[in-house]
Amino acid sequence: IVLFILLIIIGCSCWGGGGGFGY
Repeated sequence: IVLFILLIIIGCSCWGGGGGFGY
């Protein structure tokens, strides 16, 4: 759950970078 929140806030480059999950 925590990891998902971090991905949404930070926006990992794997998902798009800057936005979270490519959004």
